[in-house]
Amino acid sequence: MAILRPGASDTDTGTFTLGSASTATTVTLGSFSQMVVDINASAAGLSDRVAIFGNLNIGTNTALVLNSIGGTSWSAPSYTIATFTGTLTGTFSNIIGLDPNYQINYGSNAITLTAIPEPSSFAALAGLGMLGFAATRRRRR
Repeated sequence: MAILRPGASDTDTGTFTLGSASTATTVTLGSFSQMVVDINASAAGLSDRVAIFGNLNIGTNTALVLNSIGGTSWSAPSYTIATFTGTLTGTFSNIIGLDPNYQINYGSNAITLTAIPEPSSFAALAGLGMLGFAATRRRRR
């Protein structure tokens, strides 16, 4: 089993860059491999990151392992764990250590962990929408 760990150590975050603007590459996380990423809970938005000039292929049965450092509660709205200039093929089949208040997003040029809005946030937005509707309706009368 191969393990990709972009950070400098178990207690620090870092970026591992593969390829260059002039020489694109394809990175393949083979079947049954792991990508291990440290999330710094005490520094907003800091996490390990793989930066690929080229394509990222995630094989079958590949796990993403997330380690919290500097605390247990993640605080940033999002963490970018991988960027790529080419295409993304595949998704992680197993995600270990994902904070229950976050979800993984596979974007066109990045893989991010983003906070899931709390239900109270939706209620507040709905309340503001209803106030705006009532004010508009009142003006029309």
